[in-house]
Amino acid sequence: MGALGRGVARVSFPRIRSLDSSQTPHRVERAGAAEPLGAVDPAALAAALAAMATGTEDDDDGPPTGGREQLAELRLRLRQREDDLAAARARVAELEAGSGVAQEE
Repeated sequence: MGALGRGVARVSFPRIRSLDSSQTPHRVERAGAAEPLGAVDPAALAAALAAMATGTEDDDDGPPTGGREQLAELRLRLRQREDDLAAARARVAELEAGSGVAQEE
């Protein structure tokens, strides 16, 4: 008799329908109508592109100004810190050598 005779019923589920953008449409399916595009003002578009190219835009959405100067300053400070670190390591090695303490590395 099997499992069906013991109170287990057959259940059917609806077919899964998900979006498959690569699926070829069936003959009965029609492509949706395209939405009309808004009017474009060529002069305004050209002005916006020119402002972007010259960097004279008034908004603050772009990258921060003075970035190169700040980067140069940070690189200089890093070089100074590396020099200070090298000098400190040399001084520690000098002190350890003078006191007879073994170096650990």
